[in-house]
Amino acid sequence: MVSRGSGGGRHRAWGTVCVLLGSVLLLGAVAGLAGIPEQVRQERAFLAAEPCPDHAAGREACLRTLPGTVSATERRSSRSGATYRVSLEGAAGWSAVVRLGAEPLGERLRPGDPVTISLWEGEIAALDRDGVTQRLSGAPDFGPQVYAVVVMEATVCGGWLLFIGLIAVRRAGLMAARGVRAALPPLLLLIPVTVLLPLLPALLARNGDGAGPVGATLAAWAALEALALWLLRGRLRLPPA
Repeated sequence: MVSRGSGGGRHRAWGTVCVLLGSVLLLGAVAGLAGIPEQVRQERAFLAAEPCPDHAAGREACLRTLPGTVSATERRSSRSGATYRVSLEGAAGWSAVVRLGAEPLGERLRPGDPVTISLWEGEIAALDRDGVTQRLSGAPDFGPQVYAVVVMEATVCGGWLLFIGLIAVRRAGLMAARGVRAALPPLLLLIPVTVLLPLLPALLARNGDGAGPVGATLAAWAALEALALWLLRGRLRLPPA
């Protein structure tokens, strides 16, 4: 018989933490799924937006363009690549600071360059320089697809945390006596596969807009996850206690 000493209590403790974290992620994924229709609405409104009339309020759902000038640029490097911190100035003392990727404008802008600034609901949505446009975080374009990826990843990671946490709680004594790997199914291949799967349908739908591509992304992800779990179902079997 497997003894249940202090080691078992330690495994129950981290297993409980995994259960709680997994439950929070799954609840967040459900809430995020409910928010996808609003993301789709915002993207459609942005893509169909007309130029703002002169009397429009600052946060009205239209595109307002302002002339501006680049007052300063700062390059910042990271493992994911270079980003640029660009300071902008406009009429009547208007100013703002935005972050850009290197392409298509980030590495080309210089202090003194004139730019056209596009505002969407009061946020900077895009910069244009000589016909070259770069969209910023204020633009909801492709937002639903990114939002769907976050929901899918939260679902997968939450599910795995909950699954592993429940095993740790139920098999704490076995883990203490024989080690963690003895009590867990061999998940080293299955977890990375299922965590990476949400990226595939999202990449295929990255150039779409509206509810169609988002729905197709979620459906394709669910089908791929089900197929992966079925093909690798043997790895989910627990070893005998």
